[in-house]
Amino acid sequence: MDDKKYYLAIINEGGNIYGHLSDISFHDDTNRFDPFNVLGDLLDLALDYEKVPLEDSMIWKHSFNETYQQHPFFQDEDIRRKIELYRHKTDHTPRAGDESAGLMIELNSFLIAVMRVHECFEHGNSISMTELELIKAFNQFKFTFAVGQRGINPYYRNGGIYYKDWEKAGKLYAIAEMGYDINSEFYYMPVFFGTHVTPESWQEYLENAENPIRFAYTCYSLEEVFFAVWHYLIFHDYTKFHQCPHCGCYFATKSLRGYCNRKSPYKGYGYLANAYKGYGDLNCKLAVDRMKEQLTKRKGKVCEYLQTHYGSSVRHKFEDEYVLLKDAVKNCPSVENIKKLDLFLAIDEVQNTWYKDKYKE
Repeated sequence: MDDKKYYLAIINEGGNIYGHLSDISFHDDTNRFDPFNVLGDLLDLALDYEKVPLEDSMIWKHSFNETYQQHPFFQDEDIRRKIELYRHKTDHTPRAGDESAGLMIELNSFLIAVMRVHECFEHGNSISMTELELIKAFNQFKFTFAVGQRGINPYYRNGGIYYKDWEKAGKLYAIAEMGYDINSEFYYMPVFFGTHVTPESWQEYLENAENPIRFAYTCYSLEEVFFAVWHYLIFHDYTKFHQCPHCGCYFATKSLRGYCNRKSPYKGYGYLANAYKGYGDLNCKLAVDRMKEQLTKRKGKVCEYLQTHYGSSVRHKFEDEYVLLKDAVKNCPSVENIKKLDLFLAIDEVQNTWYKDKYKE
């Protein structure tokens, strides 16, 4: 799609895995992202899509949301410029010779590629490495990757052991030619296994590596960046896509279980609005556990008050309604289900519904 290069790095730093994308170099990590969430975020943050009937089949219609600029794939100024032109031109049918026609074809190729991952979302699985290689071959993708292990950069301008000698000799230009960045404290040396590497030996290496390991992808289009991330996931056996039971977003996983590691979107609407602040600072799993704990304590206090002042019959009625809402949260702790339970236990709601003189014995 684009003439220039895109540098995609995904780093395993002692089990903490993160990625960053740049059009400058692999050392530019200002645009970080979570490789397990980034494909799911395409459909939740960047793209608007709907199924459109066409004769006997179903096709997808895509466009870009206003929030697309928040997605890490679209931070580059040239990409934003093209998307804004695309958004403007989609209201007009391009004519022959119109330069916007080529632009729309370029971006549509990316959008069509996203259709494939969305199909995988719906089925809870990924494509295989064989399928990915076929896609790469038949689309003439050129992206490459190299694996490196992080070490201390001896040519770092602020403390590298060789920097001053090379500066004095007037050979700083040669440092970049050797693949070192004088502005980076670290560099990545190639990992060599020879021809005896196996999936088992690679996994053992990852588990025992003392220094961070980086997959460095050189890509030549936005579409290639998309498939390079997917390549990393498949390579490391993240071959399933699961919908988080709390936030509802998709993430790559090795099993169709658990929560994603995004921050909880829940803000607190009823009792939790005043009882606890900061669920957005917790990931989905921790936030759900904390909210369940807080709501259980709240239920206990209400039951105790009802038993003391209104008697068992009112308490039992309250508990029956509570159990229905609690079971819904247990089965699916979505924002919607938690909100219903939260509102049910809100102070004003409890006082107006249950703390009434007619219920007193």
